[in-house]
Amino acid sequence: MKRRLTKRLLKTTALFSGTESLSMLCGVVRAKVVALAVGASGVGMLGILSLVCEMAGSFVSSGLKISGVRAIASALPEDSAGRVHAVRRLAFISGICAAALVLLVSPLLSSVSFGNMGLWPLFAFVAVAVIFNSVSGGESAVLQGSGRLRDLASASSLSALLALVPACVIVWYFRDKWGVALIVVVTSVVSALVFYAKGRHAVPEKFGKGEGTGHGSYGTLLRMSGAMTLSGFLSVAAGYAVVTFIGFGGGLDSVGLYQAGYQMAVRYVGVVFSAMAMEYFPRISAQSSHPRRVELMMRHECMVFLPLAAIGASAFVLLSPLLVRLLYDGSFLPVVPMLVCAAPSFVARVLSWNMAFLILAKGSARQFMLTECVGALIMAVCVIAGYSLWGLAGAGVGITLDSILYCGLVAVVNCRLFGIRASVRVWTAAVLFFLFVAAVSLLSQGSWV
Repeated sequence: MKRRLTKRLLKTTALFSGTESLSMLCGVVRAKVVALAVGASGVGMLGILSLVCEMAGSFVSSGLKISGVRAIASALPEDSAGRVHAVRRLAFISGICAAALVLLVSPLLSSVSFGNMGLWPLFAFVAVAVIFNSVSGGESAVLQGSGRLRDLASASSLSALLALVPACVIVWYFRDKWGVALIVVVTSVVSALVFYAKGRHAVPEKFGKGEGTGHGSYGTLLRMSGAMTLSGFLSVAAGYAVVTFIGFGGGLDSVGLYQAGYQMAVRYVGVVFSAMAMEYFPRISAQSSHPRRVELMMRHECMVFLPLAAIGASAFVLLSPLLVRLLYDGSFLPVVPMLVCAAPSFVARVLSWNMAFLILAKGSARQFMLTECVGALIMAVCVIAGYSLWGLAGAGVGITLDSILYCGLVAVVNCRLFGIRASVRVWTAAVLFFLFVAAVSLLSQGSWV
């Protein structure tokens, strides 16, 4: 039984890691074509317009996807149709609200982004993309919560590939700011169409007027979504505080180096952790009313991925100079000490991610929000203190220290509130693997430059 589960976990993680990598690669190709067709200003505009769509969606419905997964996965068979309907309906409504928000503040966005209000029609135009992005997110939650992971992976890959060709053709034909804006809209439309087709085929809409309203699902979804939106905002605010502090002390160059290191050590590695959660989160949500089962699942997940994290972190340490040159260039090599010092955090994050998802699976909106708020504060303090003491290497130390403290925080929350704890075997393995990666980091000091 354990062997079959382990095999399924590894297959799912590999599948979604590949899917996320493909999406990132398509994004790189798209940005490259924009750079060739429009220039650096086009890439900057693409980044700004995409970020506006992402921020608007996050502000209105950032937690809907995860709360939707939990609601569907934990539903009884007779409640499943109502919850699927609720997720789809809320995704569409929240998308309209987010688009209206972008449309309303488009003159302000133009003024802040470009120094004048003359480009507000661009922001008003890409507001349409927010609706389609929200529809994609809703169908993604339905597929993941229903356990249709292969359909979800194929939809993600197919949407990335199908959107790439028309986006590149459009920007190459127009070669101006409207071509860039069209890329954002076309990409979101293609993605929504693919996810809608896959979602409706894999999980048909079975909700009818005579089957109840499903309104009981809306309250839970909105509570969890609101808690996650607030916690996400505080996480962004903590990151902004760190970047602002570094900018005041070292200027834009230091900020650029830190951002590059953070992307590699946290964001890119986070793709693997997100892939882990694709199968794990719906599974523990479905068993959330059985603490013993959830505890065993969490322990098994940790024991499977702790050695993999240690191996990956060690390889990351040894290859970090090469990775920096591949992803950026030689001028970014000063960020290598930060990457090396942040590598042990990979091991701690295996535990913290697995335990944090237990809070979500339990549907404890208030506890999750408070935990994430404290976690955001810990992150800001650790990274700022580390950078103040030892520069970029200290920022890496701060990331590792933050991962340890956050791991302890979620462990205490799970133990005190739900009576769920990692076993002595899990903690022993985590400490040993952490020390192993830390030793590799210390021994690799000669390869930092």
